Amino acid sequence: MSGPPDGAAARDGHLKPRSRWWYVYSVLFGGGILYYFALRYDDVHKARRCLWLGVISLAAYPGLILVLAAVSAVAGPDGPPLAGT
Repeated sequence: MSGPPDGAAARDGHLKPRSRWWYVYSVLFGGGILYYFALRYDDVHKARRCLWLGVISLAAYPGLILVLAAVSAVAGPDGPPLAGT
């Protein structure tokens, strides 16, 4: 095995400081599971939060796509209708 058991670093208080950019990566790229495995031995709490952020962002992406599709369907190919023209 390449590291201590999950959570051992947190119990011992030997946490490597990890950047908050990990949260941004997990939201933008939806790779919560990837970042969980990258952080789990260094900062268990941040690893779990990145995992949940990745799951939530992956669940939100289809909704965002549907909203954007609905807006573009209403606007039409020439853009949104303008008042008074």
